[in-house]
Formats: sequence, structure tokens, C-alpha cells
Amino acid sequence: MSKRKIIDNVHVEVWPDIGWKNNLAQRTAGESELDFSQRVAKDAKQMCLWIIDEIKKHVDDITNVSVNYDTLEVCEHCGSAWTEDSADYNGGCCRKDQEPENAREAAAKEQTK
Repeated sequence: MSKRKIIDNVHVEVWPDIGWKNNLAQRTAGESELDFSQRVAKDAKQMCLWIIDEIKKHVDDITNVSVNYDTLEVCEHCGSAWTEDSADYNGGCCRKDQEPENAREAAAKEQTK
């Protein structure tokens, strides 16, 4: 038996050139790296929505046009990748992540006394 390739899921993907926008974007005073990244991503999404509108205006016989993106789970304080199963504690990736965990542990010890 030998392997055969079958063509499936034929579609077109459009990737916007947002590099120029990323290069022009500047962090504002007091804006964290995480907030800056979110703002740039929001701008990219808006650009993709504009591209969808333009495609619909100029191309017939389209079944679906949508904006797709990946999501990343990160610490809201420092932006580190989320590595834990818990929704509240990321293993102490930063001081602001660790402090509430220390308080929870102290409260649990108080209850067992």
C-alpha cells in the first residue's frame, strides 16, 4: 500500500501587511508592553475587517470571509506565558502574581489552626 495525497479544504487566506503599522506604532507614556501589544493587535484586526469589506465589494461567489486569530494566555501583570492550570495563579511568574497566592496560603494555614 502506498500513500496518496488528496486535495481537500481548498481556500484562500489573505494576510495583511501590518509590518509598516507595527513599525510606526509607538508605546505611549505609561503603557505596558502587554497593553501596547493588545493595541497593535486591535489595529491589525480592524485592518482585517476593512479587507473583508473590500473583498465583499469586489469579489463574487464567496461563501465565507472571516477574521481568524490565535489567542495566547498570559499573566495580566507581566505578560509571561500562562503555564498553570489555575486561572488565578501562574506559578509566581512575577511579584503581583505571587502576592495573592501567598495570602491564600496564609489564610489556609489560619483555617487549619
